[in-house]
Amino acid sequence: MNDYKTLKFPKSSLIYEEGNYPNDAFYIITKGKIISYSNNSDKYNNEYNVGIIIGLVNLSINEPYFVNMEAVEDVEVLELHMSDIRNLKNSDLVKKIYNYLGLTLETWLSRYYINLVKNKVDLYYKESLLTMADIYKNNGFYDAAYKLYKEYIEDFSYEDDVEIAKNEIEKIKPIGEPVRFLDNVFLYKKGACLYTENRQSNYLYIIMSGKIGVYNILNNKLLIREMYTKNYIISGYPSNMDYKPLATTSIALEDSYVKILTNEEFLEMTIKDAQLRTYNIKMMSIKVVNTLLKIRAMEEKNITLKLFIIISSILKIEILFEESNSIILSHTIDDIKNSINLESENILNEFKKINSIEIIKNKYINVTNIDNFFREYYEYQKNNY
Repeated sequence: MNDYKTLKFPKSSLIYEEGNYPNDAFYIITKGKIISYSNNSDKYNNEYNVGIIIGLVNLSINEPYFVNMEAVEDVEVLELHMSDIRNLKNSDLVKKIYNYLGLTLETWLSRYYINLVKNKVDLYYKESLLTMADIYKNNGFYDAAYKLYKEYIEDFSYEDDVEIAKNEIEKIKPIGEPVRFLDNVFLYKKGACLYTENRQSNYLYIIMSGKIGVYNILNNKLLIREMYTKNYIISGYPSNMDYKPLATTSIALEDSYVKILTNEEFLEMTIKDAQLRTYNIKMMSIKVVNTLLKIRAMEEKNITLKLFIIISSILKIEILFEESNSIILSHTIDDIKNSINLESENILNEFKKINSIEIIKNKYINVTNIDNFFREYYEYQKNNY
């Protein structure tokens, strides 16, 4: 890493300023300490020390900085550019970037869930498997329910209510194992559960075609984490953090061809394939920004602006790899309410204030013109702050 330019920032220097768009560089700290903070929230405070990467997420997707970053000591950094990532030969640095993005996503997801969970006991005690299985069953995800009932029978055979799980499992016809299509490409039929939040899989899933929904149970409700389509990569690995709400269940929402790899196999691919490396950085960065926007939406008091923020976070995921002028979002109105603890019974009237959105059957959200939506969002934000 000694081939890169070294920059120095004296104590109290503002390295990044909230709201500004990134220039053509990100940094790796080699000396000193940097803190981050937001002008309007204490949820983004963080500390960054030697070895930490800063600025890559915003640079890779040209997203304005969410925070200020200030040197609290004299700081030295290595300066890297996106072109450096494409031309990387240093496998250790590739691994460092890969691990940094995964840890960054988990860190912000954990902060999001801390704000989302209503009963703080749930931070340490996950709902029982039977309750989880019932919720998936009641939402029509029978294969996920089947797997959870089965896991309950295996894990709690000594419990008196194991008979409940046995009775429920007899009512459900499982979809069965995925069909091998090519080497490590499998066909998951619609409704098939890839893995449950009770048992993670230790694999990565690259969606070749179809759609996969990622869920978990929180506040005794089914929470949609995200819906992913072609080219997205889903991690079935347990979190590096001992934090149960981060565990997820993945379900095929339509017939889906999925390539399954270990973490090590995928990392080797990113070391060798510059295009895949750049693509993965962009995808992970979008996931981080999606989570940051959810946190911001939860904090926002203005309900209309809250809706603008959460819709924009969903759009950034759903249109990353597909150009489109309009889209019916995968998230329903109830999904949005659950994802930001929105209790408003007047939500349909709030949506009517957004000209570029149409509500279908009081449930589905149609963004009629995506460009107009973002223009309307920024204009509304400017006029209300």
